[in-house]
This record gives sequence, structure tokens and C-alpha cells, in this order.
Amino acid sequence: MSLLPVIFLKLKFASRFLRKVPVDHPHYAQKRERVLRTRWKLWMIMGVLIIVPLTLFASAILASLERTPLTGRMRLIMLSAEEEEAIARELKGAGWYTSVAQILVNASPSGTMPRVIPPDDWRWNWVEQTLRQLERAVPKLQEHSDNPAAWA
Repeated sequence: MSLLPVIFLKLKFASRFLRKVPVDHPHYAQKRERVLRTRWKLWMIMGVLIIVPLTLFASAILASLERTPLTGRMRLIMLSAEEEEAIARELKGAGWYTSVAQILVNASPSGTMPRVIPPDDWRWNWVEQTLRQLERAVPKLQEHSDNPAAWA
């Protein structure tokens, strides 16, 4: 990506040269042809330098998408299975909220607990509805604990 400004400048100089030199000038015919070929190659290189990283980024995001078994929502997860299991073990039990509070304090730049949104905020209602859906799914999980394929 750091080559893009250099390529852009070369394209700008090539365009300026092509604008200033007359098309039918006999002394610059070969140079004009060479500049046109070089300009075409630079456009191709610039296209590759832009498209390849964007394609890799999009494919990484698409590869990280998964559907949650309980709610059916799509989520983007950038954790390995081991990391996700470690977090689940840490949050297991009645003291999960202290673990979450500790994570929030550690992530905060000031080192203090971040401000919580008020209950009349739309985000609060959205999270509460999602939590209620998850709570309704717990009995289903207990019924099918021996067969995880039946969770969906």
C-alpha cells in the first residue's frame, strides 16, 4: 500500500507528458508508445495493490462469520475455539458479572468502570430482549444436552 503514492505520481507525470507532447510529433513517437505501455502497467499494478488487500480483508471477515445456535443471529468471531473456551470458563458460575466488570475496567483507558447506559435507552431494551431469548433457550439446551445437533 505504500507504493500507491509513488505509482500515483508516476501516472500523473505520464499523463502530463502525454498531454504536452503532440500526437504526431516524430521525435517522441517511440517515447509516447513506451509511456502509454508503462502507464497501462502502472494502472494494473495499482489495481492489484488495492484489490488484493481488500479481497483478503473481506474473505477474513466472511470466514469469521458464524450463526449462533441459540438465537440464529450471525456473529463475527475472531477467537480460536480454545480462546472462546477459556473465556467461557472464566465467566462460568455466579460471579460472572465480576469477571465482566474486571474486563471492562482493564479495557478502560482511565482504569475505572465505564458509564452504563440508562434503562430507557433503546440499546438497553435490545440487550434485554436478547437476554430473554437466551433465557428461553436454556431449557431447550438442558433437554438436548446429550445431542448438540438438536440445539438449532
